[in-house]
Amino acid sequence: GKISTCERTTNVRLINRGTSNITSTVITVSDSGIVYNLTWSGNLAPNKEVLIPLTLQGTSATNNVTISVNSVNLIADARTTNNSDSYNYEFLAVQSFITSSVKLELQLDIYGSETSWEVLDNAGNILYSSEEYADENPDVPAVKNYTFNLANNTCYIFKIYDSYGDGFCCDYGDGYYKLTTDSGTVMVNNTSFNSDEALYPFIVGSILGVKETNKLVADIFPNPVTDILNITKVSNNATFAI
Repeated sequence: GKISTCERTTNVRLINRGTSNITSTVITVSDSGIVYNLTWSGNLAPNKEVLIPLTLQGTSATNNVTISVNSVNLIADARTTNNSDSYNYEFLAVQSFITSSVKLELQLDIYGSETSWEVLDNAGNILYSSEEYADENPDVPAVKNYTFNLANNTCYIFKIYDSYGDGFCCDYGDGYYKLTTDSGTVMVNNTSFNSDEALYPFIVGSILGVKETNKLVADIFPNPVTDILNITKVSNNATFAI
C-alpha cells in the first residue's frame, strides 16, 4: 500500500486458531531494517480476532515490513506455520502549502456514477465528501468545483475512488482532478488516474512551523507525533529544545 506522514499507522490482525484464550502475545516486527517487539495483552477467545495498531517506520520509495508471533501466553506458539506475514508499502512525501482554503477542480468522464472522493484529516475523519454523480453518456459533463476550508498546521489526505477500477480517461473522456491553493498555486494536477483508488497527502500551513520576519526557518511534523518527529529547514547554527 501507500503511506504518508499523514497516516503512518496500520494494523496487525491477530487471529486465535487455538483452543484456549490468548491473554498476551509478543510480535516481532522487522520494518525497513528496524526490528522491535510489539506486545499485546487482553482476552482473545478461540476463532476470534483483534487488530493491533502498528506504526510504520519506512521512509524510502519502497519498504517492507515483516511480522511474526514470538510468543503466546508467555510460551512459544505450538503452531508456527501461520505465524508470519509481510508486505511492501510505498512512502509518499508530503508538501506544505500556505493557504486559507483548498480548491478542487474535477473533470469526470461519461461514467460519473463510478467516481467518488473524500478529504480526510490525519486521524482518518472525513471532512468533505462527494455527492453521487450521474452518468452523462455520450457527453462529458461540465467541470465541477469545490472549496475546502481547512485548519492550518494540519496534515490532510485527498482520496478519489472509481468503483469500476479504471479511473477516468481515454475512450470515456479525459477526466482529471486538480487541487490548488487560494492564490492559484497548483498542488496536484492528476490526469492519469486509471485505477480503483488514488490518494494525495498535503499539509496546510507549516506544522508547528517557526517563522521569523515572514521567513520560514523550521518545519516540525507530524503533529501529534507517536514515533518519528521530523525537523527540517533548520540552519547549522540553530539551537532548539523539545
